[in-house]
Amino acid sequence: MTKRSFAEDDKVVVPVHDGRRCGHCKLCCKVFVICELNKLAGEWCRHCPTKGCDIYESRPDVCKLYGCMWLARPKLLPREFRPDKIGVVFNECCEAGMFPLIEAHESCKGAFRKVNKHMEPVLRKGWGIVVCHVGKPHTIFPPHCETPTERDEWLKQALQRLVERCQITAAAVAGMEAERERRHPDLADDKTVEDGVSVS
Repeated sequence: MTKRSFAEDDKVVVPVHDGRRCGHCKLCCKVFVICELNKLAGEWCRHCPTKGCDIYESRPDVCKLYGCMWLARPKLLPREFRPDKIGVVFNECCEAGMFPLIEAHESCKGAFRKVNKHMEPVLRKGWGIVVCHVGKPHTIFPPHCETPTERDEWLKQALQRLVERCQITAAAVAGMEAERERRHPDLADDKTVEDGVSVS
């Protein structure tokens, strides 16, 4: 099977601006659960070795259709925030009638700390941020809402969306999580809280 290099990929489905391409970045192949490939969050996809994807032409639609915020939102995320450079994949979650939410998926614990202070302008624009490690949210940074009521409403909506997302994937992921625990019995559930609100 032909191996396709990520640097050669010019067929990103999401709108791409500022001439951005994935290049050699493939961090989305590590941080997310991919049920279709029986892949856990935080582990490299077995089809993604050092330089490319072994199943590029037949990869699942979830892979074909995905594009991170770094590709699609250059006005929010500067060029130096390419995921493989900072260890964080930013994922946009926007739904009609709800406050905008960004998921920050860390490739290793604490990676978000390196860019935390640079995200203040994003928070001021009304975005909230949920920091996730190994697929599990552990910190929420609410946006700068004008009133306590708006802040509370945003937190309620953010938590509800997290619950809904977990329910959707829980059955599919349960078996894989059990296998992870069998293989990594020393893997502790990290409950570290930064400046945000703990949801562990």
